Amino acid sequence: MTSPLILRDNSSKKLDADEYDAYIEELTFLSEHTIQELTESGELLVFPHSFNKLHGINDEDLTLFQLRDGGRELVTGNLMGFIGYRNLQVSILSRFAPSSETDTFLQYMLMKTGGINIFQLEHTASEDQVFDFLLFLFPMMLKKALSQGIFREYQSRQYNDANLRGPIDVSRHISKNTPFSGAVAYNTREYSCDNRITQLIRHTIEYIRCGNYRFILENDRDTKEYVSQILLATPKYNLKMRPAVISKNIRPVNHPWFSHYTDLQKLCLQILMYEQFKYGLRSNNVYGVLFDGAWLWEEYVNTILAGCGFIHPKNKEGFGGKNLLSSDSSHKWRCYPDFYRKKSAEGPAIVLDAKYKRMLRRNEEQIGKIQYNIRREDRYQIISYIHLLKAAIGGFITPMPSTSEALESACCYHVGTLRGYGGDIRLFSLKIPSDSGAFQRFCDEIKSEEDRLRRDIQNTCYVE
Repeated sequence: MTSPLILRDNSSKKLDADEYDAYIEELTFLSEHTIQELTESGELLVFPHSFNKLHGINDEDLTLFQLRDGGRELVTGNLMGFIGYRNLQVSILSRFAPSSETDTFLQYMLMKTGGINIFQLEHTASEDQVFDFLLFLFPMMLKKALSQGIFREYQSRQYNDANLRGPIDVSRHISKNTPFSGAVAYNTREYSCDNRITQLIRHTIEYIRCGNYRFILENDRDTKEYVSQILLATPKYNLKMRPAVISKNIRPVNHPWFSHYTDLQKLCLQILMYEQFKYGLRSNNVYGVLFDGAWLWEEYVNTILAGCGFIHPKNKEGFGGKNLLSSDSSHKWRCYPDFYRKKSAEGPAIVLDAKYKRMLRRNEEQIGKIQYNIRREDRYQIISYIHLLKAAIGGFITPMPSTSEALESACCYHVGTLRGYGGDIRLFSLKIPSDSGAFQRFCDEIKSEEDRLRRDIQNTCYVE
């Protein structure tokens, strides 16, 4: 496997002559096809699964990157992760991550949003981070799928007993029941929990159990409960049947009720077939795993604000939305603030927006001063949220790379007070630690930054 091409999200990279000559055909193919087209093979996972309802992105037009200057310059968007095609492997790191070839920040966010206890890690950051990404996603996708119930589908079964429940299999009956002993050989179709999908999940569970990350299956009560349900539902599990189970699952799930199983099925196939992907045995298809940075940042911030009294609407699921129009209107203009808290005895109404953007920078003309890089659409968005929720405080939560040492150490910045109906605009930043070499040390340092961010939000916003 060749060394991957290292990129950063929302950045540009000039290709040197060797990279251009080696990869221009593959890069052109990836840039000319939309993400939706690239995922049709089923070997590329993209999270979230539908971009058209998130941040105004239209998944029909979304591409991985753009080629400029005759193909000698790559310009990336919000997607990060890993993608491979033929002899090309591309790693897209977070632009807020420490400057190295391993994205500890992305790995950390995946662990936090997947509910994995980072302090149970036995090793430092793995060299196979792509595989780590897949494993860290498994508990999250398992819980999401099984929240719809255990997957069931009709299975063809063969029986030979006295409880006739289907058409008699004459040839089998003659061979097994001569002379007649009271049993009848027959075939039937049953709506069963033990099927190709649950067997695939069971094989994935057993595969993870044999590795270094087996603790992710026992990380929380829900995960343990769902794992137990799969074990009980698959009494016919047989390790030797794994290739056959994988082959049966090449056909994707298409069930209106068990909709989340489609994504879990793809993930399980990625995990079980990772060695084939790694060594290029299926390199004619596009494969890998990608994440939308804005979506992942918002989900990660939600883990930081948990327990602070904030409501986290989810536009993809239609949860927590607010109607911009009054109740007497026949129309509904729904909006979904990222985080808001109603006015209470503890403090005023607050609305916060998670932005995976650089909103702070040093003022080169005035030493010790900072500049706010808040775009017009972001200003109007937070103003409308403040007005709708009658909030006293509105603001943004954004990452800040550790290289911004010239900025103030405080997490909270006061941007200004709105005219008209009023409202304070704040900006909260989470400083991403530098690459200290050990992943555990990175986890310890960023946890300290999370505590400081949570403390600053509480101290600033919970007092009128």
